[in-house]
Amino acid sequence: MEDQAKAFLEYARKEGLGTEIVLRDRDIKYVPEFGDVLKEGGTKLMKVGFRSPNMNAYIERFIQTIQQECLDKFIAFSQEHLDLLTNEFMEHYHKERPHQGKGNVPLMQSLQPLAEGEIICRERLGGVLRHYYREAA
Repeated sequence: MEDQAKAFLEYARKEGLGTEIVLRDRDIKYVPEFGDVLKEGGTKLMKVGFRSPNMNAYIERFIQTIQQECLDKFIAFSQEHLDLLTNEFMEHYHKERPHQGKGNVPLMQSLQPLAEGEIICRERLGGVLRHYYREAA
């Protein structure tokens, strides 16, 4: 588990993500060494309260989404294959999918959608994930 904490900190720094506070549940898989590594990296580790499922509602929903829309449709043959599947899903999830809270506009799209141009389909993961957009005229 120490290696996972180190990998998490390295990934967060590489991606430019803030790691001042990390919120985790009370699962027994988090050994004390996990917290020690995070503290050495300058991160404050906070645990959710006992019997408080709403504290984890957003991450639980995201885990359900990635499982149902991606991982349930594939058999991962190695760690690298699993990483490929999750990375492709994350690219789609954060940049291409229509966001219902934003008027079904992708999060990373310009404010003015193009009215002219050919409609293009971008497929990911063999067509499991699709994104339609207009190519600039």
